[in-house]
Amino acid sequence: MPQHDSFTVELKALGAVLGALEPLTTEQRQFVLSTATSRLGITSSPSLSRRDTSNVNTSTDESPDLTPKEFIKGKKPNSETQRAACLAYYLTHHRNQAHFKTRDLTNLNTEAACPKLSNPARTVDNATKQNGFFAPAGKGNKQITPYGEDVVKALPEQDAVTAVRRDSKPSKKKRSVKASKKKA
Repeated sequence: MPQHDSFTVELKALGAVLGALEPLTTEQRQFVLSTATSRLGITSSPSLSRRDTSNVNTSTDESPDLTPKEFIKGKKPNSETQRAACLAYYLTHHRNQAHFKTRDLTNLNTEAACPKLSNPARTVDNATKQNGFFAPAGKGNKQITPYGEDVVKALPEQDAVTAVRRDSKPSKKKRSVKASKKKA
């Protein structure tokens, strides 16, 4: 096939892809593209897998064939609470398990071949109360918060994590004036 005809076929294919992606949200587009490239065995360049520093490497987040070990390795969490958030994200998005217990995270941590969490209950508690990565889901279960998901999506770029924290960290509950006076 002459080079001109090849270029014409490529342009037609590009037009079809862009037309199909047009009505989708950014996240849906990223999911479709990363799934298609994964299934076709295409490895994308770093410039294709990163849109900007606030949403880094989402193709890694959504790849359906990713093992927990590969996921954690790609995210490079720098603390146990970040690792717990990554494990929760993996359970939610790769194993369709939205609610989990500490034991589920420790089992996945072992499967991912990560170092043991020093005190899993404390890590989950800190991820919930101090960091806002998890929220209660009833019956002793937790679930990852939208904020926790944003932090995981920003990884491995710690500067992007800092930006997420600055822009969207849940505010602490303020005490009412009555509660303050009662303590006094």
